[in-house]
Amino acid sequence: MINNNYLLILGSQNANPLDRFFKRNQIHPVQLLNHKNEIIPLTYFDSWGELGVASTAWDWKYPNILFISTGSDLIKLDITKGVKTIITISDLKDVHEITFINSFLWIANTGNDEVIQYNIEKDKVEKRIRLKELISPLNVNSIKTKYVEKFHCNQVFKSINGSMYVLVHHCKGLQYKQKTITTIIKLHGNGGILNLETGNTINLRLRAPHTVRIINSMYWIFDSRRHIINIYSLKWKLIKKLQISGLGRGADSIGNYFYAGISPIRKRYLSYKSNIEVNNCSIDVININNLRRTENILINNIEQINNIYKISEFQFRSLLKL
Repeated sequence: MINNNYLLILGSQNANPLDRFFKRNQIHPVQLLNHKNEIIPLTYFDSWGELGVASTAWDWKYPNILFISTGSDLIKLDITKGVKTIITISDLKDVHEITFINSFLWIANTGNDEVIQYNIEKDKVEKRIRLKELISPLNVNSIKTKYVEKFHCNQVFKSINGSMYVLVHHCKGLQYKQKTITTIIKLHGNGGILNLETGNTINLRLRAPHTVRIINSMYWIFDSRRHIINIYSLKWKLIKKLQISGLGRGADSIGNYFYAGISPIRKRYLSYKSNIEVNNCSIDVININNLRRTENILINNIEQINNIYKISEFQFRSLLKL
């Protein structure tokens, strides 16, 4: 890792008890990676969240103020003073990602299939966008017996051309009501992106996509279920597929390197999969220039990685003092 740049790693216990290896008190949901590739658990956050910590975001004008979600809440934390403030926003459920865009905090409220725009200056929710109001799922009785209306939105992002999108698992807003393990493994993907301004979708045929990052004017997105990173052009043409060592979620770049969060396959699926490369959470380090993986860094005491963020030395030092 390049000097004076650090990674903040957020993770949790698995949501399904059948997938768990650790007890909750063994989980370190917030950890740091320093420039020597040393992992440092931040015990200050060990009790946060029922399962752990989902996401954080900050305005670069105020690097000491982190907004953090454990999935069902929104917390404002001054990392220099250790002052924690609960922000009241109703009906937060399974929040996957919070993101600062144009000085607004955008919340992917996954459990309620909605996107929330929060004004931090006014302490006010500006918008709540229910995805089914942008695009109506097919209303056919024969379909409704097999499917439930669900998009599973997990990240709001601003495209290179300035449009606002949300990443979704199901472009048609339909998810199987009853999914067996065999069905999940064999399902063809219909994950993609939904334009929050027009309601138009681009079906990228992804299976359980996570984490959009813009690298060298291209989109890098995890095709998580397939253990692949897809790289797309400005116009969403697929350019390259990169194999990774597990289920990808959470990533950031430092210099010429891309740090991809890797979680192992769920315990329930182990007997259905062969050639499992990792049994622990880790980070695949990928050289952005030649697109080759250079190393894999083991991350202990979490069962899944939820997010990874590049932070400054000031933030790194402040977090260590909490």
